[in-house]
Amino acid sequence: MLFTEGLAVGEVLIKNPIKLFTEGLAIGEVLLKQTHKVVSEGIAVGEVITKWISRAYTEGIAVGEVVIRLTSKVYAERIAVGEVVSKLTSKIFTEGIAIGEVIIKMRVIQAIRSLRPVRVLDAIRNLRSEREL
Repeated sequence: MLFTEGLAVGEVLIKNPIKLFTEGLAIGEVLLKQTHKVVSEGIAVGEVITKWISRAYTEGIAVGEVVIRLTSKVYAERIAVGEVVSKLTSKIFTEGIAIGEVIIKMRVIQAIRSLRPVRVLDAIRNLRSEREL
């Protein structure tokens, strides 16, 4: 209802059009870019550096065995890549995304939901300093 998301792994580009922003995501050596009215964020998986600038919300992302934690005013998202399962609970819609052999489920909620922080502290610290990727 709020947005549709298309996800591809490898050299394929991911597009996630939402009411106010579009997001491109790639896994591997491909760069992820997200532009928003109040948030601009670049994310890369693998050996690529992650950077993100945000005024509306903060987001923690980890790759491999580390869990991703994302907190926002409108929704909370937990994503894991590799052998880790990703879940996003919501009241509005459910979405299933396959990354490799792992299935990601997403649901949007209309309240702030905090997820337990994981080993992404270093990544979060780098996000603010990495302004150019």
